[in-house]
Amino acid sequence: LLPIFAIACFIFIILIIYIHFCIEKPILLLNTRLEEVNIVHPLPPLALRSNDEIGELYKHFNKMEHRLQLAHKEQIDMIAAIAHDLKTPLTSINGFTELLATHKDLPETEKQEYYDLIQRKSGYMVELINDFSSFTKEKLELESMVAKPVKASKLFENIALEYEYELAGLDNELTCRHSFTENILLMVNEPMIRRVFGNLFSNAVRYG
Repeated sequence: LLPIFAIACFIFIILIIYIHFCIEKPILLLNTRLEEVNIVHPLPPLALRSNDEIGELYKHFNKMEHRLQLAHKEQIDMIAAIAHDLKTPLTSINGFTELLATHKDLPETEKQEYYDLIQRKSGYMVELINDFSSFTKEKLELESMVAKPVKASKLFENIALEYEYELAGLDNELTCRHSFTENILLMVNEPMIRRVFGNLFSNAVRYG
């Protein structure tokens, strides 16, 4: 009986060691890592020590942590893009209001043009904020991205008029030339095209 008892004790000890090192310790390590998840300053992925269920658990945890990091980066990028898009019309509005405040002798027709431009820029900002709200509420409609036919000549003439005053206030002259005829249409999303040109002009003045 003693040899059988000794063998049983030996197997029992081996089983305890196996449970500790192969099950309990990896799970404790995973629990500790779950408490230390940091998407801003990520830690190295958990090392896979086996191909069993514990190994699969580690693999799923690493994938989950990677997805969290990607989601965080997408959030940061989106906020930076929205901030940049908001800064462009806001800079224009500040420039126009400063111009109106310092040049009180401007003709009424020119003043009205500046007021119209301020109103238009404010409208763009409202659109951007509404788009941002849609993203945060996960209700962004694809219909808001639909392209519509727009007269090419009128589109670019309006964009040129809009930024002609803005660039003139920064000692830059904008000259618009195009070869579009009245019947040429472009399939575009006009608000987004305006944002593109707003960013182009803004960056050209800032970094040119």
